[in-house]
This record gives sequence, C-alpha cells and structure tokens, in this order.
Amino acid sequence: MRQEVRGVSLSGPYLGEREEELVLEVMRSGRLSLGPTIDRFEELLAERVGAPYAAAVSSGTAGLHLLCISAGIGSGDEVVTTPYSFAATANCFVYEGGVPVFADVDRRTLNIDPAAVEAAVTPRTKAIVAVDIYGYPCELDALQRIADRHGLGLIQDSCEALGAEYRGAPLGSHGPACVFAFYPNKQITTGEGGLVVTDDEGAAGLMRALRNQGRAPGDTWLQPRLSLGVSPDFSSGTCHSTAPLSASKAYTLSCSVATYSTLWVTPLMLKDDTYKGCASTLPSTG
Repeated sequence: MRQEVRGVSLSGPYLGEREEELVLEVMRSGRLSLGPTIDRFEELLAERVGAPYAAAVSSGTAGLHLLCISAGIGSGDEVVTTPYSFAATANCFVYEGGVPVFADVDRRTLNIDPAAVEAAVTPRTKAIVAVDIYGYPCELDALQRIADRHGLGLIQDSCEALGAEYRGAPLGSHGPACVFAFYPNKQITTGEGGLVVTDDEGAAGLMRALRNQGRAPGDTWLQPRLSLGVSPDFSSGTCHSTAPLSASKAYTLSCSVATYSTLWVTPLMLKDDTYKGCASTLPSTG
C-alpha cells in the first residue's frame, strides 16, 4: 500500500493589504529607483538591528559581493568559508577571483567551526565569510579574534538570520559588516532584495556608491566616480540598487520581524535540544 507523502514548505511570504497600498503609493509617486522609500526602509532596518548605517541592495548576494570588493579581495586571494551554505556564499568572492577554502562545520550548530577556520588560514588568506545557517548565529567572537590575529576581513552572511541574537544583541549590531536578504523564503520579503549594515560611516557610503555604478551621493548622471577608497582596478561600480517597489513591500514588516519569523523557523530547529546552552538565539517565535 502506497502512502501519500506531503511536502512541508520551508516558508511562505506574508503580505497583506497594507503592503499592497504601499506598492501602489510608490507606483503613483513616479519615483521607481532609490529615493525616500529606500531611505526610510534603511533607517527602519538599521534601527531594528542596532546598526548605525545601512545600505539597501538588490539581493543578499549583491551585498556580499560589494563587501568582498570593499575588502579588496582579488585574483588568487584565499577566503575561508563554510562548505554548508547556498552557493552565493562562495560566489560572492569567486566573482572577484577569490579562491574558496572550505573549513568544516560544528556538528551541533552546522555553522563554521572557528578551530577549523584557524587551521585553514595561510599567508594567502584575505578574509573569512561566515554564515548564520538557517538563522542560527555563528560564533562571531571567536571568528573576530581569528580575523584580528591574522589581519583578515570578516564578512557576516546573515541572509537567513534577521531577528536573531548573538550574546543578547541583534545580529547586525556586533561590528563586522553584515548582510541580510529579503528573498521570498526569508523572514521578511521584498521579492528580491538585501541590506548591508555596518558601524562604519565610510563603509556605508562606499556601499551606496558601489551599488549605483560607483557614483557617490550627489554625483550627477555623467560625473565620473571619485575617490571611493577602492582599488583603481575596480574602474566601475555595479547596478545593485533596490527598487522602491521592492522596499515598500517590506516597509510595514520591518518593525515586526519577530512576528513574521514565526512563519519561517522550521519546527525541527524549535524542538531540537541540540541548540540548548549555545550563545546564540534564533529569531523569536512569538
């Protein structure tokens, strides 16, 4: 006798009438690229995660890519990262010619093991890209110590972890540049979209310039890129900006991350005793 097997969705977008109203508001404004909706979205999310600065981008992958550019990762540079993640975690520096070096994960949390990261560092290592897998924060303190000891950049891939906490503080408030994503399977969604948060004003300005063809704020349409603090080899920016139509869909959700996280965190992680006693906190479940 054959038993019917029903699939369980990882997530489902939670969109209501207010989101529809805001999308229409943006459409009627005639401002469909960057502008005040994006500015407000950045402000709300930065406030929510406790970061001084934020820059909205077209996807989590785009945010990671821009951080790799700003970290100076280039051809032949090694970047230590986890083998257990979505392909974007490695692609973001492979785009710049970086070489992935995979360090094993902690079997309890499935996040990258700091001891394995330490063992993987060589004279060619340029940075560490750490992932908060399934929304569970990685061991930031230990990874930051390794990065400081070896003079490496630390990039935090928190694309699945908006609303989670590490040692009692929201991810995004701990210092290393951090990226959140708003794909439909995330805690809040803009359809496509991402956000880079940082405590460095200069880094935030650089993100805003690089997302918009390398133009600094206030540049005219034809004005060439000025001094942005990146390698001269990076002669042009990218088009990684978020559309206001996308940001408007998440506008009303941005202050209610804990509520919407309930729809995303998997039952397995909520019931599993594996995570008891760890320093990190999953997104709130109500």
